[in-house]
Amino acid sequence: MTFGACLVQAFELANKRPALWLGCVLLMALLLGLERISLMLGILTSVSCLFVGVGIVAAIDRDEPLNLAAVISRHIGPALLWAAVIMLCWFVFRVVANLNAGESEKIVRFFFAWELTPENLAGKTLRQLILWLYSSAIVALIFVLLMINSFASWFSYPLMMFRRCGWSEARELGRRAFNENAGAMYKLNAFLLLCALIGMGLVPLLTPLFYMLVSTLMYVSYRQVFAPR
Repeated sequence: MTFGACLVQAFELANKRPALWLGCVLLMALLLGLERISLMLGILTSVSCLFVGVGIVAAIDRDEPLNLAAVISRHIGPALLWAAVIMLCWFVFRVVANLNAGESEKIVRFFFAWELTPENLAGKTLRQLILWLYSSAIVALIFVLLMINSFASWFSYPLMMFRRCGWSEARELGRRAFNENAGAMYKLNAFLLLCALIGMGLVPLLTPLFYMLVSTLMYVSYRQVFAPR
């Protein structure tokens, strides 16, 4: 596995069905803003989009007639389960932080906090508005990457979905593969962190594209290591 090959194959897959790939980006652009209504709902949605995207990219790669509804149906359950675990971890961290700061009243805002108000929208340039809308999604992306690499592995989700591995087996196989390809994996993680930082500060409009790119890179890196051609 090489980092350069992962990037090349990711762009090749995106070009294979560009309308579908970009359509997923546009759908994510709509869904990622839900965190300004409910952080809980936003985390569930953004993380689910990330993992369902892996399934869509895999379907694009198979060169078969694509039944998008079937792909989503197959992946939405496991994706929501992963999203729920990550959301629960986020909630625990938030509760601890709020209690330490003496702001226990803010805990309930995790579940519902309508922020799409004229006061929040007024006086912002387009770039500031997009950054405000997607800032939580960018933080969620970084948090997901940290959680995956800390408690599972980069390859865990595709191993569980495409090779029917259990959680423990997928984690062990994934960590072994990570160690065997450490150079490429460190470059890949550094690249993804750079993308998140770009979305956070320079080009927030690209945040939905970065989400789909992470899905694509997760699949192609899995394919390189576990299903080479």
